[in-house]
Amino acid sequence: MNKYLFLLLSLLLLTACNSEPNVAGLQKTPEDAAKAFFEALSKKDQPKAEALATELTQKQLKLFLTDLKMGPDEEIAEKEKAIQLDFKSISCQENAGKMICKICCNADGAEAEVEMAQVDGKWFVNMNFGF
Repeated sequence: MNKYLFLLLSLLLLTACNSEPNVAGLQKTPEDAAKAFFEALSKKDQPKAEALATELTQKQLKLFLTDLKMGPDEEIAEKEKAIQLDFKSISCQENAGKMICKICCNADGAEAEVEMAQVDGKWFVNMNFGF
């Protein structure tokens, strides 16, 4: 009996550890998805950020986060500064067939822009990190 209980508990633990973050509630609007993505990114929560990103962005994100762990301290500090946003305001508008969200403000007080993509009624960040 103890063997079965141990096996069941192990299976439950493995299932819980391998599950993707539940972000469906954060993808109802482009504003919510953009904010949740950048909050996850600033916390370096890769699974959550990936769940809120398109496939292209997921690949770029992996490179960005790997690059963020390596390199000179000055470069790392500059990259971390770039992903820290205040979220004083977020506004999204369609422009030339694309949904663009403007987020105020980054560490320099400037607005950040991000493109959003809607797939099956859910919003995802669609951005290129410039690699």
